[in-house]
Amino acid sequence: MSWIRDQGHLFRVLEEELKCPVCLEEFEEPKNLCCSHTVCKQCLSQMVEHHRRQPFLRCPTCRRETEIDFPGGIDNLPTNYIVISLISGKSKIRDIKEVEDRVNECKQTLQVKEGFLSTIMDISQSLGNRRQQVEGDIRQAAERIVQMVRAREEELIQDLNLAVARQQRDLRQQKEVMQNLIARENGILNDALQQINVLSPKMPVEAKASILSQLREIDGTELSMDIPEIDPIVFIHNPSVSESEQLTKLGKLEVHSSHEDSASSDVHSNDYLSDDIEIRAFGTPGCEEGEFTLPWGVAIRDDGCIAVADHANNRIQVFDSQGSFLHFLTDDEVESVHLPTGIAFDLDHHLVTFDDETHKIKVLDSEGRLIRSLNTEAELGNKVEGVSVDNEGRIIVTDSSNERVLVFHHSGHLCLEFGADGREKLGWPSSAVFHKGRFIVSDTFNHCLKVYNRHGVYLQQIGRSGREPGQFIKPRGLTVDSGGNILVCDSGNCRIQVLDSDGNFVKSFGGFGEEEEGKFCLPYSVAVGKQGELVVSDCNSHRIQIFRFPPQD
Repeated sequence: MSWIRDQGHLFRVLEEELKCPVCLEEFEEPKNLCCSHTVCKQCLSQMVEHHRRQPFLRCPTCRRETEIDFPGGIDNLPTNYIVISLISGKSKIRDIKEVEDRVNECKQTLQVKEGFLSTIMDISQSLGNRRQQVEGDIRQAAERIVQMVRAREEELIQDLNLAVARQQRDLRQQKEVMQNLIARENGILNDALQQINVLSPKMPVEAKASILSQLREIDGTELSMDIPEIDPIVFIHNPSVSESEQLTKLGKLEVHSSHEDSASSDVHSNDYLSDDIEIRAFGTPGCEEGEFTLPWGVAIRDDGCIAVADHANNRIQVFDSQGSFLHFLTDDEVESVHLPTGIAFDLDHHLVTFDDETHKIKVLDSEGRLIRSLNTEAELGNKVEGVSVDNEGRIIVTDSSNERVLVFHHSGHLCLEFGADGREKLGWPSSAVFHKGRFIVSDTFNHCLKVYNRHGVYLQQIGRSGREPGQFIKPRGLTVDSGGNILVCDSGNCRIQVLDSDGNFVKSFGGFGEEEEGKFCLPYSVAVGKQGELVVSDCNSHRIQIFRFPPQD
């Protein structure tokens, strides 16, 4: 914009040059003197009147004299038309400048209005953003309500499954008793028929008496032949509660049972905040009875017996509740278990484990005989670290090397697969459990736990990498106790962490130590028993530790 500044300077210089040196005003009828300087005609007339006796005029600028011819006098002096043209041009420039100034004022006014318009547009955009934010808050609030309803739905379904499973378990036991009895009595009948077929019509009395005696065993067996009654299960909706409670509670499940559920009265809830902890360790490095080489998975049967996957020794050992050796769990040579990792007891007290050599999930009976192998549609990876069984009998497998969790029906077909895809994909999952409609997974290489709903949809993350309470370094085994507390083997920190059902830190215990009871050198797996006892495989110390806490008041 330098040309604008130069134009203004030029205009000011021109204004000064077009002023009469006498009156210091703009020239009017400018006349040239002989020296070429210019003076207003009126100023020259005044000068002549003042110096009436002089036949000349002295230039007010250079003092040079100019003769004046009378009678024409001043009128005979030449008119300076250049100055007249410049004055005329200056007037035009002034008019243009006035217009330009007015234009600039209008521009400034327009800029103010444009600024006001911009402010209005910003406010409008801000209002739109606020609308989106409030809409998001509304949708989040609605989603929270939906999630609460879904959570309650899962709880009700879980209660239903438990109620049905309990009655089916009772029926299964009655069925097994009846099948065994019928098989035995069929054998008696067959024996009697064979004896009759080999005897002649003149059957000795002794033979007759023997056969009748055997047949009387059938009549003499006392057995209740009452048809089992099924406890009716109904869902009662809650129409009387307020609208918000109705949305989040849905209702309640009632099981009209004619007898007390003894299992619910035996639930042991631990007081983890107490320092009165009983600790017992058993096992030493080796390959003899009661010795371990890298024990991985642990599981507790309902009667308190402890099963240990003695990984590097290619076997499973069984101990009583105090840690005394009972027997090995081994099957025949063809179907032996190689490098067992995770283990769990199913609802029929059969042991479920992963065979690292055949990459199969195997189900063994109490003597270690192979019942079946799960011929899964999904090919398992080289490493499956965790196996658990939920209250519905489903087998939950952490396919660690494929970074996913697989859920199988107890018959063996794949029900669900999750964790391998998406923004929250797993990084080497080591253990997974299902509790109250949620899957809880130890995400080892991401140093956290991840929670999914019943359908494998990601819900939340618990914890992050670190050594503070509630933080993890390579968490591995985990379980949930009867109070809903989450127990985690925080392997990299050599400790067990206790979290509440929402993932909030409650307590940790342990710390690094290879021989001291209560300390760990890579805790790998944890299981909880009916009496609340915690059993932990202390892998690199080649031992098992049992923790017993006082009951909660």
